[in-house]
Amino acid sequence: MHEPKLAPLFAPRSIALVGASQRANTPGHDVVRMLERGGFRGSVHAINPNYAEIAPYACVPSLADLPAPPDLAVLSVRNERLEETLAEAIAVGAKSAVIFASGVLADDRTPALGSRLAAMARAAAMPICGGNCMGFYNDLDGVWICGFPSRRVPLVRAGLWFLVPRCASSSRRIRQG
Repeated sequence: MHEPKLAPLFAPRSIALVGASQRANTPGHDVVRMLERGGFRGSVHAINPNYAEIAPYACVPSLADLPAPPDLAVLSVRNERLEETLAEAIAVGAKSAVIFASGVLADDRTPALGSRLAAMARAAAMPICGGNCMGFYNDLDGVWICGFPSRRVPLVRAGLWFLVPRCASSSRRIRQG
């Protein structure tokens, strides 16, 4: 059976949290807490060379150390590390990515970082949510990907899906596929 193109992004079976952290009030910490609260039952690996575990998830130093390519790589890294981190995700075979950082560098070159990231994703046929995204919630599968704390509770019941984009361009990009 053919897997829908956006399934690895919005309904992944495995997730790598790149830049996961034990440091409170950071996207790398908050995404760990929110994914845990969402109740995701698939495979999760935290990626950070400074930790053996970021409870409740085992931690490995890099994406290359994973036992298998993840469906979704969540990139909770600074803009300065985005290009190399996305390249690593593509190299290990990640099927999709979420980017919390803006994708803008103060002293950037041409083409700009955002354009370089988009070109990398296009070449790899990798769907990406971001840069500068707030994440998303998939209550059916327990996939709560957001880099900020939230008091939300699951809102969706089986068979009901909805999307609340934060801007019109997001709606247009999703419709255009």
